[in-house]
Amino acid sequence: MKKALLVISFGTSYHETCEKNIVACERDLAASCPDRTLFRAFTSGMIIRKLKQRDGIDIDTPLQALQKLAEQGYQDVAIQSLHIINGDEYEKIVREVQSMRPLFARLTLGVPLLSNHDDYAQLMRALQQQMPALGEQEKVVFMGHGASHHAFAAYACLDHMMTAQRFPARVGAVESYPEVDILIESLSKEGGQSRPSYAANACRRRSCD
Repeated sequence: MKKALLVISFGTSYHETCEKNIVACERDLAASCPDRTLFRAFTSGMIIRKLKQRDGIDIDTPLQALQKLAEQGYQDVAIQSLHIINGDEYEKIVREVQSMRPLFARLTLGVPLLSNHDDYAQLMRALQQQMPALGEQEKVVFMGHGASHHAFAAYACLDHMMTAQRFPARVGAVESYPEVDILIESLSKEGGQSRPSYAANACRRRSCD
């Protein structure tokens, strides 16, 4: 039975960002299941169109990728999303995977980065290992894109855990809660100075196009 690994991300039109983030994740995932052939899909139609018009690069949507895999005879497909939260983008993937399930003998879908409490704890441990050297009055601020979907609560949850555990960082969102102004006010009350940082796949929209 032909086996495939389909890695799905929001996407980016910045080649360097793609190499450092998306390609790096794809490479590690492929190494973990060497019996599968790696394929890529983006969920952002805007990114897909821009890459096609600007660079002549064709990237499939998840639905297109699954249709091609079925046509090529792949019957066992493992799918992993690189999305951070269970928001609109991930729910769309779930719906499309469900619609294509009859075409495959086995079709599995992995969950986003932050899906249960242990995920948050593991992420904080990983961030701790990568934090820059900070002064007593300094904190790192990780900015997420934000969401209108109720999954925006993931940002607030991570920020709350950081505060409760006296972790030297905060989390904000560009388009939802916790807003930048709220973080600035909170940090001002603490007497801290923020050092901005941006989490992969959770950046400002203009930085992702």
